[in-house]
Amino acid sequence: MKYHHYIFDLDGTLIDTEKPLYDAWLETLAEEGYSMSEEDFIRIQGNPMTVILNDVLKVDVRPGFEERWIQSYSHYCQTADYFPGIEAMLDELLARGCHLGIVTSRDRAEFHAFFEKFHLEDRFGVIVLADNTPYHKPEPGVLYYYAEQTGADLADCLFTGDMTPDITTGHNAGVDTALAGWNASATSTITPTYILKKPSDLLN
Repeated sequence: MKYHHYIFDLDGTLIDTEKPLYDAWLETLAEEGYSMSEEDFIRIQGNPMTVILNDVLKVDVRPGFEERWIQSYSHYCQTADYFPGIEAMLDELLARGCHLGIVTSRDRAEFHAFFEKFHLEDRFGVIVLADNTPYHKPEPGVLYYYAEQTGADLADCLFTGDMTPDITTGHNAGVDTALAGWNASATSTITPTYILKKPSDLLN
């Protein structure tokens, strides 16, 4: 295969979290007197909480907002699941001797609260969380960190995501990228190396 390291975004790429995320944002912002449009929801994707609140939405919220959001999403995300075909694709990549990784904007608390039931550590050798590194998407440092942890050559990596920050991160790091087209909401203003229609396309 052309690549030996397959790195993935998490929300909206591996796990279908769109409705739980939207519901959690609506609920938590409503408690602060704010609303959220679908356009706002698209704009916040792939960004850390501080960037979402301060730079994207520009809202003034009470202390403890992130904890209240985590509690809300922890409730809604119980309905989240893998996109169809994801598990079979991941298992085939592992069977072929490939290395799997995740690079996400989720911090450790969010990761364990939302995704523990998926036992992602069983398939993914390296999971880069927001508090592992001072860098965040679309900064290339998150992918450099993955390469440092694994000893991977960036030319041997493919980064798959569903949003502009994911594709931009790969572009900035000089890493080939794939847009996760199995998510109907996937979009990028940066042209990826590949546009995939279904998870099994990665096997080709």
